Amino acid sequence: MTETPCPSDDALRRAAASGEADDRLQAHLDRCQDCRDRLNQLAGESISDATLRDALAAPPPTSSKLMDTIDRLSSGGATAGVGGAPRYDDLKPWIESSDDGETETLDGYGLLECVGRGGMGVVFRATDPLRGDTVALKAMLPGLARDERARERFLREARAMAAVRHPNVVALHAVSEVDGLPYLIMEHVKGASLEDRLQRGAPMPADEIARIGAAVASGMAACHEKGVIHRDIKPSNVLLCAADGAVKITDFGLAAVASTPTLTHHGYLSGTPDYVAPERLTIGAEADERSDLFSLGCLLYTMATGEAPFGGDTPLITLHRIASQEPPLVRVKNPSVPTHLESAIASLMAKQPQDRPASASAAQALLLEDPSRARLHPPKAYRWVVAVVVLSVALLATIFAVSRPDHEPPIAKIVVSTAAELVHAVEMIPDGGLIEIDTDEVLSVEPLYISFKSVTIAAAEGRAPTIRLRRSQTGPAPEYLLRAYYGALSLMGLQLEDTWDPEEQLKQVGGHQAVAEQYSLLSLIDADLYAVGCRFKTRTKGASVKLDPGNEPVLRDCELLAPSGIAISWHAIEDDGILLQNCVLAGNVALFTVLEGNAEMVWERSVVLANTAALELDPVRGQLTARVSDSTLQSAKALVLTSLNPPSLSQFKRTVAWIGSGNQVRGKRVYFSNGDYSPSWAREVTAWAIGDQNSTYGRELFRHPHQEVVARLIGGESADALTLDRGAR
Repeated sequence: MTETPCPSDDALRRAAASGEADDRLQAHLDRCQDCRDRLNQLAGESISDATLRDALAAPPPTSSKLMDTIDRLSSGGATAGVGGAPRYDDLKPWIESSDDGETETLDGYGLLECVGRGGMGVVFRATDPLRGDTVALKAMLPGLARDERARERFLREARAMAAVRHPNVVALHAVSEVDGLPYLIMEHVKGASLEDRLQRGAPMPADEIARIGAAVASGMAACHEKGVIHRDIKPSNVLLCAADGAVKITDFGLAAVASTPTLTHHGYLSGTPDYVAPERLTIGAEADERSDLFSLGCLLYTMATGEAPFGGDTPLITLHRIASQEPPLVRVKNPSVPTHLESAIASLMAKQPQDRPASASAAQALLLEDPSRARLHPPKAYRWVVAVVVLSVALLATIFAVSRPDHEPPIAKIVVSTAAELVHAVEMIPDGGLIEIDTDEVLSVEPLYISFKSVTIAAAEGRAPTIRLRRSQTGPAPEYLLRAYYGALSLMGLQLEDTWDPEEQLKQVGGHQAVAEQYSLLSLIDADLYAVGCRFKTRTKGASVKLDPGNEPVLRDCELLAPSGIAISWHAIEDDGILLQNCVLAGNVALFTVLEGNAEMVWERSVVLANTAALELDPVRGQLTARVSDSTLQSAKALVLTSLNPPSLSQFKRTVAWIGSGNQVRGKRVYFSNGDYSPSWAREVTAWAIGDQNSTYGRELFRHPHQEVVARLIGGESADALTLDRGAR
């Protein structure tokens, strides 16, 4: 059979931009390493004008086989060797090996280790044969070196780096070429990249975010002074020195030099999609200093939240979000971030360049600014509330200034160990404050109420406190233990529980269960929630957590237990989303959702155990996108219970988009039902919801009967101890 010739760069660009490849091209990519390398580079750095125009005007595109291939290539899947080390087989013709095969050299430089492979080249830790120093050697990919235009672009990196000498920029020592293969010799930074640091998954401390961000801004300022615009600021291009914590910018492969004509093909966009500034999505737009500032803002957002601000399944989805959407506020994702740092990040990520800081030096000053001297703008969602509160406080301060001349500094943190201290702290804590509970005891309190401010309540290190509802001797039972209204609430390492008697509640209202459903252990009204390492346990027929509306709650490593009621009750309005990671939900219904608009539910690595339904949906309007991955879902009756009664699966999909992968799923007989009967299309729905990436319906998921599992979870046993081993499922 005749070997298929390698496709041109333009052919690969067209395939990457459209997200589709015919069988012939796909087969060639599976065989040819050089073309996979070229596809990786072209897909990560080039999106066509026509595709951009269509993508930004239409809803975000979905994934495809080719785009999945690109994502795999971009993440190193096609170039990783044993143990995840990057491969460099294509460089072997330029590498000399010793007789015993123990050492390798490239043009005399001893190759110690291959540390990275990107869209333009391969990076080695190497030794300088003259001085014996350890250096970084970056060799161009052979498949690209054959292209004169690409070679000139690679060498432009050397000119850009040579123009800048700064402590926060990696220094260039030499540029050379061997047998047509260009390579650079650079300063070796002993340490790791910021991307490696972010792989831990947890957000970084605020002072570290500000320090690294200011250092990057300082290096950018030095670049901009020399007319060099980096255009690819991202975590993998920021190096952290192990010895002294110094921060250095590297990889100027996409840098634009003012004195150098552009080398990108007309109609294509250079840069990494996750950090491209929105003005560069305008056809023909060029990067300037403020484009680098937007990338810096995205970098800081990722450090503060652990997530890229516009991350999508494909580059085009990401670009669509950058052009048309605002990311969630930083403090919604991580309420521990100070408000002045959140505002600085938001300023850097402004959609319009003129709304960003005037220069990299100004951005550096902004990140190092003392928040006690100047408070930046609060999040736009409750600026008017803050204004009212500030005016009221100012008026009261004026009234009492005569009688109280000595002003105490504001309280940022209150440590408590008793119920009375907790009640007082909730009343006195300022916006952005922290209440730390330093005890393992049970704190019995009457209902707590927090309004118009952002508050964090956390267990002290090594402590595991419980906040329990204390019932009044007279009057009706309270409807909640803790309520937050219009602000943000963070809970860390706490257990919340009630003392309600469900039967007593029903007696109070004449036996009508509907009234009992208004009760909730944690109640949020138009407030943001971030909970980590918490346990919510209620005996009521209401909810352990009630979100009305839900905004964008995030719960990680939490247990939500409501054996007689609802684990989470969520009123979802337009563009709301709920994220559950490593959580356990047990209840009569795990998640009850009133849907008013397009919303998204994400369950990752969670256990969901329901008596009636894992998800009960009351669809007023819009569509719920349910992304459920690597989770265990078991319901005694139905996976999804809904009042919706469409005549076909296609109509049902317009309301519920179920996207599942890697799940263990089990129900009784029906997956989707309307009240008490099984729709005629239940078999179709079952196959659709389970899919090829999930386990088969009907297998046992737990070691014990359903009700016993619920009782043991309530008693404190872990879900992992109750489930079967993965291999036995």
